[in-house]
Amino acid sequence: METLKWIIILFSIFVFVSGFLLFHFVDHGDDPNPFDLPAPDKEEDPSLEESVDHAILLESKEDGGIARLHVLDNAQETIDVTYYTLHPGASLDIFLGALVNAADRGVQVRVLLDGIFHNLRLSDRHILYGLESHRNIEIRYYEPMDFLQPWTLQNRLHDKLIVVDGKHVIIGGRNIGDRYFNSNGADTMVLDRDVWVTNNREEESQKSVLPDVQRYFDELWDSPYSLANKQRLLRMQKYIGESYLEHLRETSRIFRKEYPEYIDGTYLLEKAHPTSGIHFIYNPIERWRKSPWIWESLIQLMAQSEDEVWLQSPYFIPSRQMRKDAERITGEDFGEFHENLEAKQYILTNSIENNPNFFGKIGYRYYRDRMIDVADEIYEYSGENSLHAKTFVIDRKVSMIGAFNYDPRSAYLSTESMIVIYSEGFAEELLDEMDQLTDESQVAVEVEISGSPVSRFFIRILSYLVPLIEPML
Repeated sequence: METLKWIIILFSIFVFVSGFLLFHFVDHGDDPNPFDLPAPDKEEDPSLEESVDHAILLESKEDGGIARLHVLDNAQETIDVTYYTLHPGASLDIFLGALVNAADRGVQVRVLLDGIFHNLRLSDRHILYGLESHRNIEIRYYEPMDFLQPWTLQNRLHDKLIVVDGKHVIIGGRNIGDRYFNSNGADTMVLDRDVWVTNNREEESQKSVLPDVQRYFDELWDSPYSLANKQRLLRMQKYIGESYLEHLRETSRIFRKEYPEYIDGTYLLEKAHPTSGIHFIYNPIERWRKSPWIWESLIQLMAQSEDEVWLQSPYFIPSRQMRKDAERITGEDFGEFHENLEAKQYILTNSIENNPNFFGKIGYRYYRDRMIDVADEIYEYSGENSLHAKTFVIDRKVSMIGAFNYDPRSAYLSTESMIVIYSEGFAEELLDEMDQLTDESQVAVEVEISGSPVSRFFIRILSYLVPLIEPML
């Protein structure tokens, strides 16, 4: 018994040191950033001209759901899907029902999920049995739990992507679940957004951004970290999975009969914005601390801004390493960089009280005063929901939408991807939506942190632990 106790103690120390503590001392990669984004002032950049790609903003939960069903229903050859987490419920059943319908038609479907946070365990395991039992659906898991390699716990897949036939891409902050699409089926709703990118001239596909997105998914899928289930389904598991597939088909049939207005997304295509260009950026696919390609690209665009910069993230945690890298790129101290920018700088985020992410809450509490110092205005959303969108707009011309949070985990640890859109029309629509959110927000510099005195006290005390866990936030 004494031996077992020491084995547990030593193993716990091993997990803590190699899975957490080491990340304080391991430097990030130094791979050169492959993305050379044009300056926001496209009039001065000859590389920007009318693009073959159009962009559709998916702001409402209805538009986000309809766009997904539309592209899945119209898929002819391939569907590639990757998500950080799935939340069982009506929205997931409807989404997977559309995937299964496509697979039944002969479309080849690939589903890549985070190997730890996919959220389909125990009583929800039947969902995975269903996907794994369909002959036209492949499923892989990115970096599953491996206690013998605790450092892999930090290598998480955070992308939210759908790629259909190489012709359509939907990317943004939404995972799949009722909290993103169905206010009647969720305890708490989150406000999020996606963008739907389509190629307006298929005969010129080589000029589209869509092949870049497809290549990225293929690299994720073929990476050594993406693993299929090594064990074949047992007879009972296969029976359970096939029963669930029948449930999905029936759910889809009933939904389409009762809500035909949610099936056809043609009206969304009519709202598409022409663009001067669309770029796809992402973090490298590797373990440990990645080269911060997206963070570098955002700082470079901000450095070129002249009018205004809007930054929206569920929380803001400008870690010491992020500030250090910003200084490396700009040649200025982080505070001086913001102070010297010609552009006005606005931040939209959750108030500490309504932020549902505990670590995001204490991280933002720790850095809140610093962000107040560098921004011209911080709007803290205090509506009945919470904000989950990750969006950056430069000079009302360049928009970035994707999975990247303004925190060290997105900068260095997780797989992340963003679409960068050069379109004044798209940016204007996007800013109109963000303006509506500011109407339900309070200006941070003018208000004290809300919540009960006890809650404020504990959040403040816990925020002092941020330096100890900062690389993992």
